[in-house]
Amino acid sequence: MRSGKAKINYWNLKVEATTLLTNTEDVKSGVKAQLRDRVFRKLKLIDYAISLKDLQAPLSNNLHSLSGKRKWQWSIAVNGPWRLCFYFKDSEASEVELLQYN
Repeated sequence: MRSGKAKINYWNLKVEATTLLTNTEDVKSGVKAQLRDRVFRKLKLIDYAISLKDLQAPLSNNLHSLSGKRKWQWSIAVNGPWRLCFYFKDSEASEVELLQYN
């Protein structure tokens, strides 16, 4: 885990989690409340990671690389079919998306 200051502060992570859920068309209002806290916790894990190895635990993250059009992206499980997908380079995650796998 990263020592010192996080890349983004706690409040911004809350805003990011809410924004991801708001901008995801498939999320029904009843699911939003259940997902929001899990998305927030997973965003914190991604934010503090210095390497992909940091995201291998807990095993429930199910960290894996993607293929095809999403080659070079990584994914961790959030809850059920929901995943956070992102690029990871030079100890930084970018272009984080909340997606529902079918």
